[in-house]
Amino acid sequence: MQRHTRKRNKLYSFKHPILGKEVILKVSVIDNQYKLMRRINLTLSTLFNDYNLRAFRGALLLKEIEIECPEPIAYWIEPDSIFAKKSYYMYEKVKANHSLYSFTEQISKNNHSRTQEIYQQLAKKTVNVVKRIHNAGYRQGDPHPGNFLVASSNLKSLDSNQADVDDIHMFIIDLDKFSIAKPLG
Repeated sequence: MQRHTRKRNKLYSFKHPILGKEVILKVSVIDNQYKLMRRINLTLSTLFNDYNLRAFRGALLLKEIEIECPEPIAYWIEPDSIFAKKSYYMYEKVKANHSLYSFTEQISKNNHSRTQEIYQQLAKKTVNVVKRIHNAGYRQGDPHPGNFLVASSNLKSLDSNQADVDDIHMFIIDLDKFSIAKPLG
């Protein structure tokens, strides 16, 4: 089991004993690691807006509009007390080599002959994903290169003229800011 930690979220990676798949369990905790006023603020903000729940719903909606993202498996909540709360979100682990950010860094380091063309194709692909989300009436809320995962078998294949960025699978992740888009004005 691998564990990655941010201040409020803990991510656990393991093989699910029933599903037989690699999964990620995201645990969001509001507890004594924060000072009292910050715990109150976080608790109030998550009463009506649980980020794990939003990520779970967002993944379901993205699957509905056929945008690649981690397959949502489950969401549940465990209230401990009035100022402590845990929520859980389990999703299938995506088979990806890089974030979009690290992928473009790798392309740059390898001095690909088609670097600018690849960058333009990746930018177009990313914009198309975000545009499809917006056209469906939603917003991701945090669409930066670290929130897109890229699955590519071989970076060197991008040097050949036959290889195309369209063959690269791009997954959108970190959906805790996903929501229904509100009209401007």
